[in-house]
Amino acid sequence: MTGYNYLFQFKNRVDDDVYNNVLSVRSLSNEAQVAFEVTKWRHNRLKGTVTYRNDRVRDTLRNFVSEHNFVANVDYAGSFWKGAVALGLYYEAGSGLEQKREYTFLKVAAGQGSYVWNDYNGNGIEELDEFELAVFQNEADYVKVWLSTNEYINTYNCGTTQTLQLRPANVWRNKKGFLKALSMFSDVAMLRTSQKCTMGKDFRILNPYGFGIADSVLVNRSFNFKNNFGFSLPNSYFSLNYVAMVNQSKNLLYYGFESMNLKHHELTARSELAKILILKAMYRNSVKQSQVEGFAGRDYQILSHQLEQSVTLNFDFNLSLSVTGEAGYKRNLDYGETANRYKAELEATYRMKQLGTVDLRVQYINILYKGGTDSSVAYEMLDGLSSGHNLLWNLTYQTKLFEYLQLNLQYEGRVTNERKLIHTGFLQLKAFF
Repeated sequence: MTGYNYLFQFKNRVDDDVYNNVLSVRSLSNEAQVAFEVTKWRHNRLKGTVTYRNDRVRDTLRNFVSEHNFVANVDYAGSFWKGAVALGLYYEAGSGLEQKREYTFLKVAAGQGSYVWNDYNGNGIEELDEFELAVFQNEADYVKVWLSTNEYINTYNCGTTQTLQLRPANVWRNKKGFLKALSMFSDVAMLRTSQKCTMGKDFRILNPYGFGIADSVLVNRSFNFKNNFGFSLPNSYFSLNYVAMVNQSKNLLYYGFESMNLKHHELTARSELAKILILKAMYRNSVKQSQVEGFAGRDYQILSHQLEQSVTLNFDFNLSLSVTGEAGYKRNLDYGETANRYKAELEATYRMKQLGTVDLRVQYINILYKGGTDSSVAYEMLDGLSSGHNLLWNLTYQTKLFEYLQLNLQYEGRVTNERKLIHTGFLQLKAFF
């Protein structure tokens, strides 16, 4: 039928091996798949797939052990009203057998990892609650390594991604009056959820919003929502942007649950008074919460406020200068630690035709911190810096050697109240194929 595509498929596989000098069946598998796609709509697309698989494999006693798995997904994308409204929906569900996991941290070459070890209790022993995501690359000497165990569990997972875009300018850009005013607004929203559990024979395992599932059967869960609402005058003279974000995650590890929640709001105003002059102001508010069973030192709930203002000058001879001032405040709502942060930043960028781009950034940061410094909370509130005066600088050179090869050279330096002068250099070659 025109506009509709279908697929029905069945597979059978038999694997043999030699046992006691006799060729015998080692495993049997049957797989059935149904897929469809609707193409009759010009601005809408719908497709989906369902796959069921049954495996029978001999164990060490040569007995057959059965395993049943399924995977399903539905994908929809639609555009309406000349693209002023766009919808997207993706849903997936499945089941399988997986190993229980634990993790450790492995030391690698200096600066080649992602985590830093802080010996908070001073005992010289690398403990799991003493590793943090490194703020500075030269401190990133460890990577997180997942270890498999000999214990297997049956899991059921599902997830969904939904998007909504509203762009009235696509239809009302050339209108006047009220409709013209509406065309200056836009909105983009995204929702992504997922969960994995061990509870079978229950339709709740197919519900990606089933946050009522008990912790006793939960393996992991995540919820991510982001909405970007914008207003922009013609020719970019003035724009206003508001971002709201909620991220939640909960993961079962061998020592218990590890939970992380973030609520973030950001308001940005930008004005281009002239081609040479750009003004920008930004306010951020967030609450970040961490809860880790068995590691009380990693439990915190940090409220933060941040106000930032910048002035940028763009000159005709490929030079731009930017001056930024920032004031921020953080408070741990659980135990009372506070941090007042003040930053001044100067950045200069020079673009040389066919030779590349040079960027220089210098930051002075003063942090007034009240609380203990040997903890995960302190590292989070200080952003990896020290209480008191901090000076940071960065020099970057980027150029294209050939059409397919790009060279990046970077030098970083910093000095703080508690640490000596640190210099770090990076060289990177990027090949484009």
